[in-house]
Amino acid sequence: MALLFFTVGARAVVEAPLRLVYAETSTAGQASKEYLLEPGPGGGWRISLHERGVNRVIVCDADLGTVREEYHDPASGDALAMERRGDALRLTGTLGGRAVDRSFPLEAPWYGSVLLLRAFVLSGEPEVLFHVSKPEDEQVVLLKAIRQGVEVIDVGGAAVRAVRVKYTVPGVRGLFWSSLYWYRASDGLLVRTEETRGGPGTPTVHAELLAATGLDGAPLTAWR
Repeated sequence: MALLFFTVGARAVVEAPLRLVYAETSTAGQASKEYLLEPGPGGGWRISLHERGVNRVIVCDADLGTVREEYHDPASGDALAMERRGDALRLTGTLGGRAVDRSFPLEAPWYGSVLLLRAFVLSGEPEVLFHVSKPEDEQVVLLKAIRQGVEVIDVGGAAVRAVRVKYTVPGVRGLFWSSLYWYRASDGLLVRTEETRGGPGTPTVHAELLAATGLDGAPLTAWR
């Protein structure tokens, strides 16, 4: 599998499936998170994540914009789909045994995964507004990514030049919540995170890239 991923300008193209594995550490203990990236329609991506018994699928176009997010919890039977419709997102499905059909206005690009901020990282722009979604909470949230510079960090015992990006919310609320993400400066691959997954006082979750490989196990040294 000689070529897994390459870019054309700001666009990204996946030619063969690849797997990204991250180790997470928090006060609750240790866990792992695994993403499967596969070629999607029109040169985009299909990103699958199985975590704590829940399945998520994110479908992106060739410019890394999210067009659809699916959420399925087999234990509860919850099944939801968030889909871009012009300048809005439409959420449909079932949640807690009830039918859901809601629309949310879009003010900025929609990124269903932190992996997709790659284009912003490589652009050198100082900041960008974007939406994230949580179908299971019936939420669409506007966030701001702020570029904080390039530094050398340790990832798996290797020194890596990485772009540090701060995620926060616009306005005064940004004083009370933020998370940090590090992307490899050479190609925008997410390599480390320090996330606050809740309100003030919520414990920080640390994550680090463990492996980036093709499905045949061959290591991916660069996103080309």
